[in-house]
Amino acid sequence: MTYSHSSLEAYRTCPFKFKLQYLDRVKKEKREGIEAFLGSTVHDTLEKLYKDLLHTKLSTLQELLIYYNTTWDKNWHDAIVITKTGLNKEHYRTSGEECIKSYYNRYQPFNQAKTMKIEESLNFHLDHEKKHSFTGFMDRLDQAGDGTY
Repeated sequence: MTYSHSSLEAYRTCPFKFKLQYLDRVKKEKREGIEAFLGSTVHDTLEKLYKDLLHTKLSTLQELLIYYNTTWDKNWHDAIVITKTGLNKEHYRTSGEECIKSYYNRYQPFNQAKTMKIEESLNFHLDHEKKHSFTGFMDRLDQAGDGTY
């Protein structure tokens, strides 16, 4: 069996949920929380920033905000659920913009480390018999000036 952070977290939270989702493969209703949608959209925007940096292009904050809003509009769908009373789609969109602005202003000019890899797949066995393995993705691998990763 192959494990991931998501599957282990499902088991930690609720072993029955793990069983239904990963062993029985019960399909769940296609709904997405606004928080997950927001997180994915911000993540995609920061991924663009670092992919561009790998090619020596420093995106401006304005370029990233345009990318974020374009991605938001392109990926928005009717199955996104907002459960918090008093908040709407635009509150969350603005929150994402503020996250990107804060990140950009804190880390620019993005020369603290050299980015080596983006969205790298990780797969390894957990036992000698190779019955159990772990899979996941590393968002970004940086090398600091002192050679550490």
